[in-house]
Amino acid sequence: MDCLKDNGLKSMVKVSVLHPLDDIDGLFLGDPEDRSSLALNEEMWLNNAEFVLTLAEREYDRLDKTIAEYGSPKNVRTMI
Repeated sequence: MDCLKDNGLKSMVKVSVLHPLDDIDGLFLGDPEDRSSLALNEEMWLNNAEFVLTLAEREYDRLDKTIAEYGSPKNVRTMI
């Protein structure tokens, strides 16, 4: 994240890669007492954890390839 200069690209990494990884991390490694809704969503999360990880990995790869196409993170700019 530190090497990314564009705020739009940083946002994409946060939303598409880091947030899903944080969710999975919290599910498997977090304190169960901090997961008040876990009982309600446990089956859904357990059934979809691998899918969420795969999506985050694919998005990371896609963004990494995009950055490589433009030579470095400082050359990538998002357009709104």
